[in-house]
Amino acid sequence: MPLRSDPVGVGYRRDSLEGRGPAVVVSQVPVVRQTVLARCREIGARGMTVPDLLSALERDGYFLLRRAFSHGECHRLLSEWQSASESDAVGVMRSPTGAVYGARNIIDLWPDVLRVTRQPALQEALQRVLGPHFGLVRVLYFDKPPGESWALPWHKDMAIAVQYNRIPSDHFGRATIKYGVPHVEAPTWLLDQMLTARLHLDEVTEENGPLRVLPGSHRDGKESASNRNEVRILCDLGDVLLIRPLVSHASGHSHQGTARHRRVLHFEFSAVRELPDGYRWHTFILPTGPRHQWESAYRETDYRVDDFPTGPFAIRIGEPCSELADVEWAFVTACNPHSHQLSEAENARRIAEMEQAVSGRWQFHHGCGISRDGSWQEPSLLILGIRESDAIELARRFGQNAIVAGRPGEAARLVWV
Repeated sequence: MPLRSDPVGVGYRRDSLEGRGPAVVVSQVPVVRQTVLARCREIGARGMTVPDLLSALERDGYFLLRRAFSHGECHRLLSEWQSASESDAVGVMRSPTGAVYGARNIIDLWPDVLRVTRQPALQEALQRVLGPHFGLVRVLYFDKPPGESWALPWHKDMAIAVQYNRIPSDHFGRATIKYGVPHVEAPTWLLDQMLTARLHLDEVTEENGPLRVLPGSHRDGKESASNRNEVRILCDLGDVLLIRPLVSHASGHSHQGTARHRRVLHFEFSAVRELPDGYRWHTFILPTGPRHQWESAYRETDYRVDDFPTGPFAIRIGEPCSELADVEWAFVTACNPHSHQLSEAENARRIAEMEQAVSGRWQFHHGCGISRDGSWQEPSLLILGIRESDAIELARRFGQNAIVAGRPGEAARLVWV
C-alpha cells in the first residue's frame, strides 16, 4: 500500500489515534541537520544518568533514559501485546488490511502492562520529577506498520482522560469522547505537573518515522513554539523517552519500502491526584508496588466459598481451614486486574474466561472475597488439587497481585505473584 501524506487517507485520524483533542499546530521549523545529528549524538554518547534528568527536563522538556529495559524484556512485552490485541476489543485501531496501528484503553486490554511502570530506573526517574505520590493516568500504544505509515503535524498534547466531562469548569474545556472515554483539555498548570514515558519496542532510525521535538518549547505553554532547531529522537529498543506534554512534537512517514515497525508504549503520569471543579481522573494508579498498598486489605478479607458440597464456609489468611485439610488448593480471582476497577460486566466476563481455563483440569467451586468492613467484594474461584506454581501462573495470566493458597495440614497463606 502506498504511503499517504495524511493518516486520514487510510482511515487514521490524529484524534482517534492519540485522543488528545485539538492539537496546537506550530509553523514548520527549518531543520539544521548538523544541529540535529549533534544533539542525537550527545544524547547517546553522554549516557546521561538520572541526576541529569531535572536539568534536562527544565532546559529541553525531554530526557532519553537509555537501556531502561533489556531487549529480552521488550520482546516479551511485544509477544504479550500481540496476544492481547488479537481480539476486536474496543480501543484496538486497525488499518484496512488489519494491521494494528494504535490502541487505547490498554489497561483493560492488557492489565499486566502495569508492571512496566514498576521498573526501577523508570520509577526512580518518575519520583525525582513528580514526587512520591504521582499516579499513572493513561496508557496508549502506537505503531507505524511497514507499508502503512502515517505522519503527524507539529502539536502539543493537552487532553486528559476523565470520568465525566460535562461539569461546568473554569479549568477544563473542549470535551470529547474517545472510544467511550471522556476527555477534556487540561489547564497549563496541570500539564506542567505531568510527564509522559514512551517505551520504544523497536530501534528508531531515520527509516521508521522518528519523533521530532522542539527543545524548550514546553516553556511557551500552549502557544505555538518560536523558531527552534528540531531534534529527531533516534534510539534503541528498550530506551524510554521522558517528555513534557507541552513540548512541541511531530513525526513523519516511515521510508517507503522499509520493513521496520515503530512500536511505542505510551504512559502518562501526573503529580496531581485531586482535580478541581468536581473532575476526576478516569484512571489514577499509584506507583507503590501492590504488596505495600494492598497487603493489609487482603489480610482483612474473608474468602467465602458458596457452593461447596458440605455447605458454605470462609477461608482466612493465617488460619487453618478444616474443609480443605486434605487437599492442595488456591483461591483465585480474575476481577479488577492489578486493583484497577472494572465494570461488573467486564469482571463477570473475566471470571467466565477463568472458568474455561480451569475446567477439565481441576475441580473448582464459586466464591467471593469480601472485605470485613464490607467496602468491596470480588467473585472468585476455589480451585482444588492445583499446584501453587500453576495457580500463580493462572493469576498472572489474569493480572492479579496475589492469591490465597494452602496445602494439606497448613494454614491459608497470602502468596504474591
